[in-house]
Amino acid sequence: TPFDGSWRFVMGTIDARTFRSPPTGGILLTLFRGGAQYPADCNNVGHRVDIFKGSFGAGGGVTTDVGCSVNSDESALFEKAFRRSDSIRLDGSDLVLSGAEVELRFAPPQEPDTLGEPLLTAAGERLSFEVPDGRDRTGHYIITSSMEDSALSVFYLLTADTPGATTPASWQLWAGEPDVQPERVTGPGPDTVVIPDSIRDGDYGLCSPYWEPRQFCFTLQVRPASAPWIITAGHDGVILHDRNGTSKALTTVASRTAFYVADRLITQPDEQPERLLIVDADGAISDIPLRPGESLLDVAQFDGRTHALTSDPSGTFILDIDSGSWVPVGPAATDARFAGTVILVRTLTDTLRIIQPDGTVIWERQLDPETMVVPDHDGHLRLDTFGVLNTDAAPEPYFQYLTTELVDLTTGETVDTYEREIAIPDEGQQIAEPCLRAEFQGSLLLCPQPDGRIMTLEVDGGDSRTLVPNATTATYARPISR
Repeated sequence: TPFDGSWRFVMGTIDARTFRSPPTGGILLTLFRGGAQYPADCNNVGHRVDIFKGSFGAGGGVTTDVGCSVNSDESALFEKAFRRSDSIRLDGSDLVLSGAEVELRFAPPQEPDTLGEPLLTAAGERLSFEVPDGRDRTGHYIITSSMEDSALSVFYLLTADTPGATTPASWQLWAGEPDVQPERVTGPGPDTVVIPDSIRDGDYGLCSPYWEPRQFCFTLQVRPASAPWIITAGHDGVILHDRNGTSKALTTVASRTAFYVADRLITQPDEQPERLLIVDADGAISDIPLRPGESLLDVAQFDGRTHALTSDPSGTFILDIDSGSWVPVGPAATDARFAGTVILVRTLTDTLRIIQPDGTVIWERQLDPETMVVPDHDGHLRLDTFGVLNTDAAPEPYFQYLTTELVDLTTGETVDTYEREIAIPDEGQQIAEPCLRAEFQGSLLLCPQPDGRIMTLEVDGGDSRTLVPNATTATYARPISR
């Protein structure tokens, strides 16, 4: 029919009561042959639909029936009004459903223009930006996780502080579309907003919520407030990345791995793998010779000194960076790292051993060769195993599953197991291989890939993000519906 497609809900009335989108997110109605779909709080609703010329009928509603934390009045009113509608028509560019004491009005969804990217920011900070000439401004903005489908994924409504404004910048959780559209702002910028202190680190859209006639969004990057916050090593050297974008190269020497501990860089250069390169905060450079086949696996600061974990075919060692002395602690390892007062050693036979610094084994277990082992910040080990990468996951080009087992670090006992579906929105953003060395940054799992990308995964579900601008890609994770 001429009504097929997606329509953004604008306003409805039922029994003389007016309502708009619910606090849980905007409603996007999709009509197709014989059916209709739209969100209702955390659920999705599907109806059988009969359309003949201007007549409309809906019935047989099916919901995903997930228990929602919020069951809004607006969603209930929309559902009731939708079922009572018996006619459908176009009013200019709008779609109108109506019936006895019922009217639902929809507008075509409008994908915003992306104007640019303000400076990196952090939760709780003030951010100022200029709106280009010719773009209408109201001093109000939304933060959304998806600029292409913002009606379904708005998180915050922001009120900007503009020149001459009498009220300070503020934010609130998004609570549906305002009843009254704010007046347009005239005069010069900049507009200043407060980034919500409850927002997660990640990439968002900072958009004008009043998109007619000139819709627009900025790409908003929210990063940890501390700097420096991540170090990367590769063919171009070692880079210390700051949240505010003032990243700097610590060395241009190509390196296979690098650690930045107590303002010191410790790295194993590609061209001289038989030596550890140490760069102090004042720029002083020193090195420590390694044995043939020895690899740098981890560095940590404890007991007032800097220690490294290394391994060669004969075993795994603790190296005192300050004195250059070695202490053997276990068998040869493919991976080893410090975790508080113990050491994790993954042997050549994929045996995971938790050992004390004197070499005493606390517990051990066999691992799947594909399993990643990462200590978290709660006294647990995460054992993460990616499933097969599937290439038929419309509308996403790829998807795969991630199975996680949480293990008590001190006992080896399983605390929890669960599985998540990893959806990859764009080609080239998949985690195609196990992480070369997975690390935690807050609640994000950093996953270096063999092709040089650094991927991220939000371990608690939700969105995961790009960490190094213009150099990496990102996936996102969501719980599997049971």
